[in-house]
Amino acid sequence: MNIAKEILKILIIEDDLVIAENLKEILLECGYVHVYVAKDYASAKQLKNTVQPYLFLVDVYLEGSEKDGIDIMLSEFMEYDKALIYISSLSDQETRERAKLTNPSAYLVKPFSAKQLEVAIDFAMTNHYLKSDKGREIIIDHCPFISEPNYFYVRVKDRYERVNKADVILLHSDGNYTVIVTKDKKIKHYLYLKLLLDRLSINSLVRCHNSYAVNIHHIHSFDNDNVYIIVDDTMTCIPLGNNYKGLLLDKIVKL
Repeated sequence: MNIAKEILKILIIEDDLVIAENLKEILLECGYVHVYVAKDYASAKQLKNTVQPYLFLVDVYLEGSEKDGIDIMLSEFMEYDKALIYISSLSDQETRERAKLTNPSAYLVKPFSAKQLEVAIDFAMTNHYLKSDKGREIIIDHCPFISEPNYFYVRVKDRYERVNKADVILLHSDGNYTVIVTKDKKIKHYLYLKLLLDRLSINSLVRCHNSYAVNIHHIHSFDNDNVYIIVDDTMTCIPLGNNYKGLLLDKIVKL
């Protein structure tokens, strides 16, 4: 699952307004819609609170700023836990070591191409959200779960764990497993998607793609090609297959 370009919020922290506007233009041409620019610590802090970006593009040296880019990320933004890419003309060892303290996804040395930036963002977003998912993932034993009208139990090691059906946001087929995504965890079950849908018997859970089923109560919006769902306070784009559009619309109307 990737955050759609039309939804992804990007904050550029760059003191040179010509470079900042050039970066913004590149991002807009790549399909990113929500791009914001801050020139120093004060404006970056304000925009972080109002915009709540998912990705930061940060220059290290910020003329006239109370703090440089690395210090900004260290002092204010570390707990925010979003993807970070540094964009800087500085490439010395000391600067790189300082930057590593903030766990950036990438460090691009100026000048760089539009394609290098686009690729860096793609990998940054993918790796960041895969990493953030690890702490909430459960791989269950090959054992049938116990289903009740409003909840079900899945076996995790030596115990059965209860999951409320209303908390299920989506199902995602992942090879031999189907991932059950809830409000606070991910559970990998060995059943295939179609069989798991039948076993769960959740009326609001509907197939929208060969690899996905979504809970329509958690749909934020949808268009001709995608369904948008909020997972972990992040807007997530789920593909909408042609064969399932009628089924989805029919289910939404009936509920």
